[in-house]
Amino acid sequence: MAGRLAEKLAPGDGQCVITLRAHCSNCRAQRTFHIQWVKVPGDPPSEVVDLAQWVGLYHLYADKIDKADSPAQSRATARLAAQCLAEALKFYAQEEMPAESAFRKAESIAAFQNNPANFAKTRLRGLEAMLPAVGNEDCGGDEIDRAPAKDSDKDSDKEPATQKAWWKIW
Repeated sequence: MAGRLAEKLAPGDGQCVITLRAHCSNCRAQRTFHIQWVKVPGDPPSEVVDLAQWVGLYHLYADKIDKADSPAQSRATARLAAQCLAEALKFYAQEEMPAESAFRKAESIAAFQNNPANFAKTRLRGLEAMLPAVGNEDCGGDEIDRAPAKDSDKDSDKEPATQKAWWKIW
């Protein structure tokens, strides 16, 4: 099945409902799947992407905010930058500085050792405060349809565009 992805906030509950519209490439039958995503308090930090990598992704997105082609693209890019910082901040407990275990790659360890001030919790909070307001960070804000359905798509032989995960930039 190929699909289209739309994301929207469930009414009033602070949870996210992911809607996947898909069609069978053989019979062209269409189905819609609704997946409820709940933000879990105490969500553990990533075991794959380390703190320095999340901060690096933040900087990639933050540099693109002002260069966006439209206000909507700017908001979406700011949302991605904010999500990177949110993931980075999961590596901190009550301390100002992260534990050494937050850095897993040699490049990340070197970046921390060369300039630990870049990884201070208050610095990341300051970067977070400088981001433009983008709406509800729990779900991605206002309704987003990443690949809007078009009437011309229904009879088209083309596969619909798919959306990469928000953190995959390569």
